[in-house]
Parts: sequence; C-alpha cells; structure tokens
Amino acid sequence: EGPDADKAVGNLAMSYDALGDDIRSRDPQTASEYYVKAFELRQQLLAGPKSDYYPSFGLEEFMAVSHEKLGEVARLSEDSNEAKKRFLEALAIRDRVCAAVPPDHDYHDEFQNKLAETHFMLGNLYRLAGDWMPAQKHLSNCVQIRDQLLVKDPVNVTIQRQLVRSYNTLGDAFLYPGDAPAATQNYREALKITQQMLLAEDDPAYRRGLLSPTYYRLGDAALKADGRQAADEYFKQCEQILGAFLVDGVAKSASLKTEWMLVIARRGMHEKASKLAEEISLSVERQQSNLIQAACGYAQCISGVTFQKPEGQLTADDISLQARYADLAMDAIDRALEKGFNDLVTLTYEPDLEPVRKHPRYTALIEKLKTNASPSTQQP
Repeated sequence: EGPDADKAVGNLAMSYDALGDDIRSRDPQTASEYYVKAFELRQQLLAGPKSDYYPSFGLEEFMAVSHEKLGEVARLSEDSNEAKKRFLEALAIRDRVCAAVPPDHDYHDEFQNKLAETHFMLGNLYRLAGDWMPAQKHLSNCVQIRDQLLVKDPVNVTIQRQLVRSYNTLGDAFLYPGDAPAATQNYREALKITQQMLLAEDDPAYRRGLLSPTYYRLGDAALKADGRQAADEYFKQCEQILGAFLVDGVAKSASLKTEWMLVIARRGMHEKASKLAEEISLSVERQQSNLIQAACGYAQCISGVTFQKPEGQLTADDISLQARYADLAMDAIDRALEKGFNDLVTLTYEPDLEPVRKHPRYTALIEKLKTNASPSTQQP
C-alpha cells in the first residue's frame, strides 16, 4: 500500500504497454493481451483509495491510454466497431481530463495534444470506413486544437508535423466524397506549415515526407476543381522533390518506388511507371497492399497516355495501350481480392483508381468485395 505500491502498479502497467507496443504490428492478438493486463491494473488503481502518487486526472489519462491502445489493435484486427468503442471511451476521458486541468498547469498543453490525437484516431477510423461527416467533424476538432497549440509555440516541430498530417487527412476526408474546394483549403494549410518548417530548416525528410505528399494531394484536388493544367503544376513539384531521392535514377526503397511510380505516371511517363507497377505487384511483402498500389499505378498510366495531348486526339495505338493498362489494373485488384483484400472504401473512393472505375469488370469486383466483406469491416 501507499505511494510506492501505486507507483509499482503504474510502472508494471506501462511495462505491459511497452511489450504490446513492441509486437503490435506483427501480432495484434498478443499485444491486445498485454494491453488488457495494463488496463486491468489501471482499473485497480482508479477503483482503490485516492492515490498519493497519482493525481486523479493522471489515473484517468492512463485509462485513456489503455483504451486507445486497445482501439488500435482492434483496428489492426479489422474490428472497426470495437476500435470505435475504445476510441470514444478515450475521447470521453480526455475531455474530462482537459476540463479538469487548468491552463497554467505544466501538463495542460500535453493533455490538449493527446485529446487532439484521439480526435485524429476517431476521424481517421471514420474516414477509412467512408463515413465522411463524423470523419470531418473529429479531424476538424483535431486541427483546431493543434492550431491553438501552435499559436502558443510557433516553432514546435512536433506539433507542426502532427498538424501537417492532420490537415492532409482532413483534406482526404473532403476529397474522397468529392468536395475538392474544402480539400484544397486543408491541403494548402498543410503546405503553408511545411514551407514554414523548411524556412527554419531545409530538411530533406520534410520535403519528401511532408511536402511531396501534400503537392500530390493538391494535384488530385485540382483535377476535380481547377483542371489539368493546375494539377500538372502540383505533380511537377512532387516529381522534382522525389527525383532528388533517386539513386542513379532508381528508387531504392519500396515506399519511394510507389510514390515515384504514381507521380511519373501522372506526368506522362507511363511506360516507366508500368514497369514499376509490375515490380511492385510481384513483391512478396505485403502482397494485398502491393497489388492495390500496382493497380493504382496502372490506372494512372491510363491517364498518362493522354498527358499533354489535345482532347480527342488519341491514336488507335493510344487507345489500345489504355485498354491494356486498364486490364492490368483490374487483374491486380482481382488478385488482391483473392488474397483477402476487403477495403471497399479504397476501391470506391481512392483517387488514383479513378481511371478504371468505369471498366466493365469493376462493378463485378465491387460486388465480389461486398459479398466477401465481414460485418466487422463495415462502416462503424
């Protein structure tokens, strides 16, 4: 009993959390078992006599941590309903904690940022399920909180990076259902923050990790709102940034290969892009994901054939090549479904797949996915 005992129980719970964190991505089930043990220990502390070691809001914050971790393993296990329940529990706790902690408290801003992250997790969960209004609501709450934190500490790099991610994800939550102007507004906010970061430190990691994807997203939004010419400027910026990371003209990492494939397809280099799509489709790692990425690449090769060509001026060979790319994209999607891919939202809304959505085989594949999808993978 006493503060030392409370401290020991709290430390044991954190140890279980660390064990779960270490294996979460490769073994969500075992990670969940560790998180449940941490959760139960924290419940004991919260239900027991008032702790001399932990303030009441500190114990509640630890409970929010447990709910978030259990929500994350549920998401990884494709149990969207359980993930939603856990994230909502964490959100309710963090709302109470932030209301209880005065603005001049040492941990006020830290708790505010954790509240923002819980909104982000919920918003992203709804976004991945295609439930756009709650996604937009929670992601908007996230950026509002982080905007306020950045006003207080304008050079906080952690908040800046988180805010760029938050604005880009909020932009996606508007772009996918078709609101290109709202998406563009959020992407431009992300771009502005990244450019400010680069003024302070022109870090190559910021250019590729933050600036490049924002330009790419702006290009997608411009295609829907402003037309091809405006989009090409954004894709050109993205191409220039990514090109600096090639080694002898070759993308060495898997992630860079995918990014490079998509942007050069957008820029008319469809033959090179299609070769990269083939390489990605044959990778033995993360086969479902790689096949969908390859399908996106082939789909954008269809658009690449038309790059800088007047509308209606395609030759018979161009049209034949587009049909070949479309078939390759559909083949890749079909193979992904055979390997268990079940993300209906991606196939319905992902902008990179837009060129193949009118393909005769597409409707049949969507119906196949709807048939195979389990209830836990449906909209939460």
